[in-house]
Amino acid sequence: MLACATALVGAPVKLRVLEFNVLYGGDPRTELGAGHPFQGKPRHEAIAEVVHETKADIVILCETTSGSRARLPALLPDYDAIGDLFVRKALAARPLDGPRPPKHMTGGPGAILKVGPTTELVVFGTHWSPSPDPIERARLASKQGALTPELLDQLAAIPPATAAAEATRKAVEPWLKKGAAVIVAGDLNHPSHLDWTARATSLRRWQGGATPAIDWKATRLLAQAGLVDAYRATHPDEVRFPGDTWTPAYPESTPGRRPYSDQYSVRIDYIFTGGPCRPVDAWVVGETGAAAEIPRKTWISDHRAVLAEVEVGE
Repeated sequence: MLACATALVGAPVKLRVLEFNVLYGGDPRTELGAGHPFQGKPRHEAIAEVVHETKADIVILCETTSGSRARLPALLPDYDAIGDLFVRKALAARPLDGPRPPKHMTGGPGAILKVGPTTELVVFGTHWSPSPDPIERARLASKQGALTPELLDQLAAIPPATAAAEATRKAVEPWLKKGAAVIVAGDLNHPSHLDWTARATSLRRWQGGATPAIDWKATRLLAQAGLVDAYRATHPDEVRFPGDTWTPAYPESTPGRRPYSDQYSVRIDYIFTGGPCRPVDAWVVGETGAAAEIPRKTWISDHRAVLAEVEVGE
């Protein structure tokens, strides 16, 4: 493992970090819906446009494919590609061996970046499995009036997510103990305990049925490990700023997707910081409308992206 006995940390440096599930690598797909300008068309150039428009220094992609790995490096010539990470060349990123958080679809090593004369930053991407889906189980139980305390406890601690959180903790904990600056970002396919509070039961996460308060254990485990949720830290009002990244609206009869009227709205894409790496601000990037703080006329994925400005250093 590329490690040092003590972390190298110097004067503060500000960076912009983008997490983006790009929907099967930007390859042609039908999930965007009839009438969408990119329905059935490649989106690699549009993905690169989002990276350039957000002025991201570090990009963590989820759902990359052989198509995106072949096309995106040429479209992002100012970035080094390390697995699913794209890092500005000036940051001199190098691959990081050793334990890493889980990857549901595609993988790759973490990276260690030189962000200043004496400052290093460790970056991990992660993508947790979408199955089983505790949010859908909560939605169905809600519509049936069957949200019992026992079911809520079961959903809150659903094993695949808690196992993924534990694997993530094991990957980052050695670095945090050394005092390193750390970023973990990705599509967790899982809600946050900071969002599903008693206050937030007023939010309509789906059509019909009540929204429960659920103390999701997986994200609480990440917080206990010392990771800070960048969006929620800079937008502490979970009712005013739900930050939902799943999913932009689409036509009811879209191939390969459930009717939109049976969907739910939830925040499942995250940027976490740890050690001497602190969130300064964060934004949801997506389609025009109330869901995104940074809107684009044409959005190109079934997930909205998350952008954060962080400060690295003492």
